[in-house]
Amino acid sequence: VSCCWLSIRQISQICQKLDEISQDNPSCPVILQWSTWVQSECANVLCISSPLELKPLDGLDDPSSLDARAGQDCSSGEESLKRMKEHDEAQSRREFCAQLHSCGVCFDDVPGSKATQLAVCKHIFCKECLRTLCAVQIKDGTVQLVKCPEMGCGEPLLPTDIKALVDEAEYERYE
Repeated sequence: VSCCWLSIRQISQICQKLDEISQDNPSCPVILQWSTWVQSECANVLCISSPLELKPLDGLDDPSSLDARAGQDCSSGEESLKRMKEHDEAQSRREFCAQLHSCGVCFDDVPGSKATQLAVCKHIFCKECLRTLCAVQIKDGTVQLVKCPEMGCGEPLLPTDIKALVDEAEYERYE
């Protein structure tokens, strides 16, 4: 068992629990039982709560008390944090794409794959409405007006927001 963000001690606990599940059910396939346990009980056994609080480890564990199958697949706490942030961002994107969102411009409900959430203010619009808004203002030379169209907001769109919406020639003109 390997995990970047758990200590070797915690991974050893997981190995021991998975062994117990195997021993309690010697004649049954255990993959489903393992999966169910990891999803439903693992965090409780490891005393992990939400939100996850990362802390430095309290010294070294006695190597003889650790399971030889337990391993970490990253070299530092910074690497662990980076991987967790990447995972969180990817999961947030998947959830966003799986939902319907109401566009603040045309008021249509659109799937997340056809919507965008602005980086600064987090308002959501369909990509087509924002693309049109940006393209018109870029064409008219009023790039300083490329702002969130939500009533009362007016936060400027970040260059990354605009680049994701318009074609390459329009973006060059914007810059």
